[in-house]
Amino acid sequence: DYYPNPCRDFLTIEFKHEMSEISTVEIYNILGELFYNEQFTDRTLIDATLFTKGLYIVRVSNSSGKYSEKIIFED
Repeated sequence: DYYPNPCRDFLTIEFKHEMSEISTVEIYNILGELFYNEQFTDRTLIDATLFTKGLYIVRVSNSSGKYSEKIIFED
């Protein structure tokens, strides 16, 4: 789950697993440039103030697969 979208303060990324599993989140701008990279287990909060206003692609990967979502960061 990715929420809220659009995002102003913190973006929450949450994955429910039977066992704790390390996932990697990468956030890219619309030009495909990597802006953010972090590893997490189950849930992470990302400070939206690190990003300028606009559309971003959030990619989360783990042993179960890769998932992508478009996120809008607002002021």
